[in-house]
Amino acid sequence: MREPSPVSIASLAAAMALVAAPLAAQRPVALPGWERYTHILDSLAQRDSVVGASALFVDHGKIVASHQYGFADRDLHQRVTDRTIFHWGSITKTLTAIAIMQLRDRGRLSLDDPIARYVPELRLMHDPFGSIDSVTIRMLLSHSAGFQ
Repeated sequence: MREPSPVSIASLAAAMALVAAPLAAQRPVALPGWERYTHILDSLAQRDSVVGASALFVDHGKIVASHQYGFADRDLHQRVTDRTIFHWGSITKTLTAIAIMQLRDRGRLSLDDPIARYVPELRLMHDPFGSIDSVTIRMLLSHSAGFQ
């Protein structure tokens, strides 16, 4: 395995976001069960007071179905559209984990690699339990790295 180039966690998440942009321009088609799914999605969103949401089903890089619910801006009464930008929050953790696993599958990194190899800035963090150099990618993915 050759030495991987430095890759930051943030840049992996950003790359995943860029992949979604061209998909939005494709035209969705009918999907069996989609209407039932979106009805359930809307019902749960309404029950939980979700202001706005969107769902997208992609198969082999093509949008098969999409659905929007609620408001992008409730105060301005702007509905969610296929162009609405959501603040992802915790979803970036999932996308980052997927990107990491894809890099692992391609032999670009190992889950047992120290994270400081890819994000050396983490060495500036104080870790009362030991050196950040002992923290691996696997530990970060399993929330067992020992720092907040």
